[in-house]
Amino acid sequence: MSGGSFDVKYNNENFFFRANCLAHDVVDVLSMVVDCATEPRNAVACSVGRNKNEESHLIDAQTGGNLRFNDQIFGTAFGNKGLGNPTGGRRSNISNLSSEVIQKFQLENITNDRIVISATGVENHQEFVDLVNEKFALTGLGSTKPQREASKYVGGEIRNFTDSNLSHVSLAFEGSNYQDAYTLLVASEVLGRKIKIMQIQETQLLPEEIF
Repeated sequence: MSGGSFDVKYNNENFFFRANCLAHDVVDVLSMVVDCATEPRNAVACSVGRNKNEESHLIDAQTGGNLRFNDQIFGTAFGNKGLGNPTGGRRSNISNLSSEVIQKFQLENITNDRIVISATGVENHQEFVDLVNEKFALTGLGSTKPQREASKYVGGEIRNFTDSNLSHVSLAFEGSNYQDAYTLLVASEVLGRKIKIMQIQETQLLPEEIF
């Protein structure tokens, strides 16, 4: 209705709610973003989520797309826990996506100390800051910090043999710590995720895909 756009993206460490709109619609659009991120999920929403998750797993199993490619890289780097878990979750856990589980996730992860808000095209910075404070003051953000074991880089190699004569070779290695590096995360999103921790190289020498 605002003539803008809205989407949600996520990776192994972060998720982003992003909207583009006309300047005079920023209040309404920001309210929509906050509601989508923080409102409690009911049984109907969770049922829709389970169905979509099931469909995503089926499609990925048939196509072997980028999601599986990314999951295999992180699984090889960090093992089968922490950052090594599949981005879309494990198919065996789909039935466990209840409203209680999702709300617990929201309360543990969408907290004041873990939220970064950035905007471009704002004419009055302080006015936007006041607007953000007002919107988030009306939400019941959680304060519980989950206890998680830090992911440890283990490394390794995985090869998927295919019938194609084109090989995709990905080399990943342990780099800088992203903890508290909010500036790098924002820059990475603004630049279209051009900042990466891996180098990808293509060759046609071997009839296989190496991750």
